[in-house]
Amino acid sequence: MTKSFLKGLALAGIGAFLLAAPAAAQIKWHLGVGMNLPQGDLADENLGNAGTGFGAHGGGTFALGEGPLSIKADLSYETWGAGETDESFNMIGLSAAAVYGFGSGSARPYILGTVGWNQLSASDDSFDATSSINFGGGAGVNFNLGSMGAFIEARYLLAPFSIEGTDYDMDNIPIVFGLRF
Repeated sequence: MTKSFLKGLALAGIGAFLLAAPAAAQIKWHLGVGMNLPQGDLADENLGNAGTGFGAHGGGTFALGEGPLSIKADLSYETWGAGETDESFNMIGLSAAAVYGFGSGSARPYILGTVGWNQLSASDDSFDATSSINFGGGAGVNFNLGSMGAFIEARYLLAPFSIEGTDYDMDNIPIVFGLRF
């Protein structure tokens, strides 16, 4: 039983590698940084009182054939200061997006719809880290920056969290500038 399971696992791994090799040539990787505008309860002066934050993003985009549709995966880290204190809110996220591109010129706009997972924590441990599913949409522009590709993108993320039994809307708007390679 164990030997056959291990053989099956090894064959599945080899098959995944063989299928992924051609697909890897179609993936465009990206890294980006930017600001993040808190919305909803995250920005409410009586609750989060978060100011403009900072974010870092990385991931890849996989083109679906020769058409305008692609799938994008992102890993992100966002942080916001909490009012006039030394505390901060931190959010890590993993998301997938359907991307629809327009045009083929030097500036190529696109729209996207996202679904993802986020974990929110506070630097002062005022609540236990909590996770949620988020949804969002946005738009961006791909362009050339010398020999590399670049992009600027803005999204509105609906990020509902339940913190110690109370529901909060930790919505936010990440605005990211990045490079594609």
